[in-house]
This record gives sequence, C-alpha cells and structure tokens, in this order.
Amino acid sequence: MIKKFSTIFVTFLLGMCSPTSASEQNEKIPERAFENCTSLSSFEIPDYVRYIEKYAFYNSGIKNIMFESNIVSVGEYAFSECTSLEKAYFYGKDIYISENVFDGDKNILILCFENSTAHKYAVENDIPYKLFEDGELLYGDVDLDGIVSARDAALVLRRAMSGITTPAESRFGSTDILDVDADGIISARDAALILRKASGVPFDFPIRS
Repeated sequence: MIKKFSTIFVTFLLGMCSPTSASEQNEKIPERAFENCTSLSSFEIPDYVRYIEKYAFYNSGIKNIMFESNIVSVGEYAFSECTSLEKAYFYGKDIYISENVFDGDKNILILCFENSTAHKYAVENDIPYKLFEDGELLYGDVDLDGIVSARDAALVLRRAMSGITTPAESRFGSTDILDVDADGIISARDAALILRKASGVPFDFPIRS
C-alpha cells in the first residue's frame, strides 16, 4: 500500500506505467493507477492528460476532482467507491462520461454547465448537481463554485505563471473576476489577495488604488 504521494511520484507514474510512447503515456491516467489508494486525498489532473481510464481512482481517498476542457473522456468506474468524494467540477462541456463513474459515491455533487454532458449525466443517473450560473460576477470566484477559496487563488497564480485559461474566463469571456486589484493585469498579487480573502481577511473586491 502506497502511503504518500508526491508530484514526482505522480509524474513518474503517468509517464512510466504504459508501454506506449512517452507522448501517448502522458495523455492518459492508466487503468487502476490509483485503485485502493485511500491515502490519496487530493489530485490535480495535469493539463496534458486527456483520458482517464477505467478504475483509475477506484476506492481512493480523493475528496474533490476538477475536469477541465482538456479532458476528452472518463472511463467506467474511474471514481467509483470513492466514499470521501464530495465535489466533481466539470469545466469541459463535452466530456464523455462512461457508465458507473461515480458508483457508490454517496456524497458526490457534480458542478457543471447547463446542457453539458456532465449536466445530462447527473440528471440521467440521479446524482445531485449544481449549475455554474451566468448571474452577477463574484470577484475572486475563479472556479465558479459560489465561494472565494484557496483553490481560486491557485487557479489565478497558474494563470499568471503559465497563461492557462480559467473556468471563469471560459464562461464569461472576461478576466474581471480574476483581476481583483483592477490593474488590468492578472498577476501573483491577484492570487495573494484572493488567498487573503479566502482566509477571512475582511475587504471588498475589486481593490482600486
């Protein structure tokens, strides 16, 4: 039983556990890669991954998982029997979701766009869901889950460092939610301010100097 997981180990696993070429390996999280890994409570799917194969996280300790638009498909039972799994964020609107992906996950909530494949999957399988709304913008709520959290700060920092589009930008076509200091630039300062807000420091966005 593997007790700890690190970025190095995850990268090694994604790159080494398939006999195909390196580029093909990295596009997939292999079948049963993290099966029964109950100590795995968090996992960020790398941007280069496109396919999550069947039973990949079966009976793992994962609590939240985020599927961005780079994901093409999620295999059968990939997150089945993950009793700690509470939220599955689907930012891709056309992700193919196989049967029984969340089988046995009693506390699961799917967060998704209206009329997306995830929305239809939730309805068809009687899984609780919440739709990302087009309503009033909540500054700092970059993942569109209705609250400002450390996850939002992490997404803004990644956007500032590598230019990866965030869910809020994809939904609204604007960086307003991210640019909490209203200087016209998405920077580490925005991420730091969002983190402060998430930690309970009382102030309002946007901050205008």
